Parts: sequence; structure tokens; C-alpha cells
Amino acid sequence: MGGQMSTARDPETGEFVGAPHAAYECRADGYCRWRVYEHARASESYVYVHQLLACLDDDPREVFGPRTHVHHIDGVRWHNIRENVEVRADDEHANYHMNGRSFDD
Repeated sequence: MGGQMSTARDPETGEFVGAPHAAYECRADGYCRWRVYEHARASESYVYVHQLLACLDDDPREVFGPRTHVHHIDGVRWHNIRENVEVRADDEHANYHMNGRSFDD
């Protein structure tokens, strides 16, 4: 399921032109995100739903920080509810997935 917003489409290609547009999409690996495409600069930006949810309880500077990662507590990438996400240090998060340990070990 996805939605897009824009002011115009090219009549020949159907592509959005002019103003930036946003699309909600779920990737094949289960992560859901908002994608914004800016035609004038030919650039795309993404923000993942679990990151947005983490901002409800944590400072966005930490959520999007260079040494942090937002983790799905139950391991289900598409299970995007506030209670299922937490911000962890990158090294702690990597060790968790590499070793299969809990964060409390």
C-alpha cells in the first residue's frame, strides 16, 4: 500500500514532475519507510517508520545519530508500534545480532 503527493505528472511517462513528492513503501526485507523524491535536484531521501516511532520517546538527534541504531525489540521488521522499538548504540546492536544475545546479557 502506498500513497504519493505531487502537483503534476508527465503525460507521456506518468512520472511526477516539478514539486517534490512522497511515497510510503515497504521493502521486500520488511522495512517500511517514507521516500521523498525531489526532481529539481534528482535526489531521494528516506525515513523509516521505526525511526519516526523512536522519536516519540527519544531525542531525534539520538535516533538519527551517527553511532545509534533503532532496533525492533521482537525482531519483526514490519511490526512498527511504539512499544516495539528502542534506540541502541551501534556496537551493542551489532553484537546482539551477531551473537544472538539479549541486551541484558
